[in-house]
Amino acid sequence: MKSSIVSNEIKWLVVSKPEFTDNRATRLCQPVSVPMPPEIGRSTMMSVHLPLNVFVYTGSHRFTHTVAGEMVPYAQLKASFEEPVLMINALKRGRAVMSGGRMGNMAYGSEAGTLFHHVLEIDRSVMLDVSDHIEFTSVGLGYSVLQGLLGEAIARRMLETLGITAIPSTCVVKVPRRITAILHACLPDHLTGEIGILYAQAKILEFLCELARWLDSLSEPPQLKFSDHETLRQLQEELSTLVEGKVPTLNALSNKYGRPGRVLNQGFNEMFGCSIYAYISQQRLAQAHEALLTTDAPMKAIAMNLGYAHVNNFINAFRKKFGYTPGSLRK
Repeated sequence: MKSSIVSNEIKWLVVSKPEFTDNRATRLCQPVSVPMPPEIGRSTMMSVHLPLNVFVYTGSHRFTHTVAGEMVPYAQLKASFEEPVLMINALKRGRAVMSGGRMGNMAYGSEAGTLFHHVLEIDRSVMLDVSDHIEFTSVGLGYSVLQGLLGEAIARRMLETLGITAIPSTCVVKVPRRITAILHACLPDHLTGEIGILYAQAKILEFLCELARWLDSLSEPPQLKFSDHETLRQLQEELSTLVEGKVPTLNALSNKYGRPGRVLNQGFNEMFGCSIYAYISQQRLAQAHEALLTTDAPMKAIAMNLGYAHVNNFINAFRKKFGYTPGSLRK
């Protein structure tokens, strides 16, 4: 089957004189050395284009202690495809940062999460955190292949749950390790020839099925446990005493309280009658109302202290909540 890849070039930035590699995956599962100065470490990579039209890349980077703690420019990736492609970059170990286009800087890795792209072309650079060795597996497949394997409804729902239906779009998601472990096991060293190809296909199919099953579970209505009520009361107390201007992300709250963000938000809505961010907004506006009555601070300063980037946004939100403008309190 013809590959979805039109072109795939890597410009290696880690060497003083950049080198280029044509990185279109083939049927050969043979590791190759990647240019890397010995004082930094050593790097190998392996790629394969599977018969079901899925391409897989695996590799490892081993760093010397002399560069520990640094971020090292590694490679510039340029690729184009026949159709929209879902790229999944998972790190079994270590951390990397990808940047370019509209995505800004996105950190991904064993702790940060798995990087997903939905693209027709790629022009992005990668930096490696050399504080630890890095082991990675990447898989890419055209959207028509994803549809053929999972069915149109499941393929579409997968992209919707990830929030990457647009082209191009990117996200980082903390996929459970039990699922990424399947991906990392797809190209074992001890299997070669056709059996290695068949094994890789089986693991990729298993990975896609488990990923789709897990993502589908995220779209189900969350169930609030009895033990969550105390957690939600603690959360409400924290939000009531927020430092001015410091609004935590739903991801940060999820990590702190050990519950999925959607469960926290749904439970908070059930207990307190509004979403977490609606509650934060109400608290900020109440603080602003008090400040306008009891201080001479400029309205713009009050708005900025409470996290409003533009004073007009603050005025509109204030009017919507109280039915009058903040300026009317000082007339």
